[in-house]
Amino acid sequence: MFIFDALRQIRQNTLKAAEHLSTEQLNHIPERCNNNIIWHIGHMMASQQILCYTRAGAKTRLSQEFIDKYKKGTSPKEWSESVSLGELKPLFLETANLFYTDYQSGVLSNYDTYPTASGIVLNTIDEAIQYSYGHENLDYGNILTMLKMIP
Repeated sequence: MFIFDALRQIRQNTLKAAEHLSTEQLNHIPERCNNNIIWHIGHMMASQQILCYTRAGAKTRLSQEFIDKYKKGTSPKEWSESVSLGELKPLFLETANLFYTDYQSGVLSNYDTYPTASGIVLNTIDEAIQYSYGHENLDYGNILTMLKMIP
């Protein structure tokens, strides 16, 4: 299905953009920013889990602790330690692959309507998937911008 292929591709592109960076660079918070590159990578996963799994009443593929660390409104300014790409990369790829499997199995089909902060109301899992993909593109764009701002 195209949207899942596109999701996997945006995640591959994100990893390609970040893989050459050190842990220090990934965790650097640029001036006038609240977050960093590694946070955006984690946030892509956490947001997908909230928008598509939690709203469908399905068990998330990530721990609640992980989701709470990267959900909207959080910041790595609150963290006591740096996070490496190696910690997130397997989850980043696995959650993209499992997402399609879970969609096909129907575990995400009982979707509870959700009004987003941007004013869009999501009524179905298909709408949530499209919205989630758009959201991941925004985070990818933020990462590309931050690449120009890190030492």
